[in-house]
Amino acid sequence: MAVSRRLSAARQVIHLGKIGVLVAVAAAVIAAADERTREWRDYGGGPDNSKFSTLKQINKSNVARLDVAWTYPYGETMFNPIVARGVIYAKGRNSSLVALDAATGKEIWIHAELQGMAPRGINYWESRDRSDRRLLFQRNSYLEAIDARTGKSILTFGEKGAVNLREGLGRDPATVARVQSPNPGKVFENLLILGSAPGEAYLSAPGDLRAFDVVTGKLVWQFHTVPHPGEFGYATWPKKAWTYSGAVFWTRALHFMAQKKFRQRTALRRPQA
Repeated sequence: MAVSRRLSAARQVIHLGKIGVLVAVAAAVIAAADERTREWRDYGGGPDNSKFSTLKQINKSNVARLDVAWTYPYGETMFNPIVARGVIYAKGRNSSLVALDAATGKEIWIHAELQGMAPRGINYWESRDRSDRRLLFQRNSYLEAIDARTGKSILTFGEKGAVNLREGLGRDPATVARVQSPNPGKVFENLLILGSAPGEAYLSAPGDLRAFDVVTGKLVWQFHTVPHPGEFGYATWPKKAWTYSGAVFWTRALHFMAQKKFRQRTALRRPQA
């Protein structure tokens, strides 16, 4: 009887321990999500592009009393700045990226001469230990990465710091005039998910949805907007349509579709028990 009671008590302790772990994990997830909503790490403010912030310091009772804390005279409009870890990353003069102290407006670094950068914004990513922080963006149909702490190009990304987005579309890259979308794409875990905007004209390159490794720049997966032979929907298109037509994929909906696709592919690759 005593042994049975001790086993029962042990099971209760284990059960409570599991609940404690689940509560701790849930709290950590909520805290991380809250931290993200208090910053502005995505184009549009978050995966849903809601452009909404949970910050409550400024409200209708005090907005009339606000005063200017600091100004930065060289910023450009029509570009979505990123705010992460107390730093604002924005577009400055001469097509440059600038890092500003969010509290003072002081310039931390400038990366100049980035003509051809996608006009609506950039992406921010950091490793779990926060030792690696990156800004990823499109420029002249190349994908590039910059160290968010120093502003220097990361030359280990892609080939000498860049990935040619014209490659891998089933066309001669030299014949592809434009690929990059004006939207910056979305970061999901360790992937940068990009749509393409090569145009809808006859013989345009396909506007495939692609996911790139944020550390190496390598292509992880690719969704063909015009189906290839053997792919779902191929029979609904004219024969060999993928060889001569394009279909643009805008980035506003891609996060959720790509997230689902990523999980499905992961499940397919998971070894069976």
